[in-house]
Amino acid sequence: MKEQYFGDERDFKKYGLIRGLLARTHATLGVNWLLTGPDNSGQGKTVSYLERPDKYRHVDPELFTALKILVPLRAQDRTHPTRLLMFQQAGLLPNAKFYSEQWDGAKSVEARKQLLQSASKQLGHTNLVFLDPDNGFEVKSAQQVWKYVLWDEVGFFLERSSVLIYQHRPHVTNMEMLLEKKEQIMQRFSPAGLAVFQDRDVSFFLICRAEHQPWIFSRAYELGRYLGFADVKLFTR
Repeated sequence: MKEQYFGDERDFKKYGLIRGLLARTHATLGVNWLLTGPDNSGQGKTVSYLERPDKYRHVDPELFTALKILVPLRAQDRTHPTRLLMFQQAGLLPNAKFYSEQWDGAKSVEARKQLLQSASKQLGHTNLVFLDPDNGFEVKSAQQVWKYVLWDEVGFFLERSSVLIYQHRPHVTNMEMLLEKKEQIMQRFSPAGLAVFQDRDVSFFLICRAEHQPWIFSRAYELGRYLGFADVKLFTR
């Protein structure tokens, strides 16, 4: 996750999804941002939705109002995590703990393991963990490994929690990505359930532990449609 993208339209859906999953439950949340530094892409400006309250505000009025206040702070200093810290402190993600250390400094395997242990200690034992890498699940061809979450790291958190992962769509169709990631997840972890929330160029893969599957599956379709996701898929082993 990069600070420069904070509050864009993807974030609105991302936070809305988490809030919807946790609504009216006592479930606890751990968020590992996998925070990385800014790039020179010029991206991170897709916030025009905030000028369309007629279309978006009703989806989650509290979240929409908060992001409309926080997003303009980008003009002050795009690299400063003030907005992210303010978002965390606002309690918009209920019953949550956060890990906000910079992830792209971990260039070695040992450094990565140390970050993982630090994140685990900070987040503790939660029902749901959200992992927010720049790109998604690791791929063999990746050189900038800090932009991905490693399969072993996903498995580490799955030992105690259901895990939600952000996945950017590479240069393939949504269906091709879905089938590839679903097969990899099922082969590696054999989870009780897998919920996939798909949009134009991003997806969210929610790997469910058995004790959480009924709660997650019971609201996945309705929540996905309400938030405007293009498709929701549910799988069981």
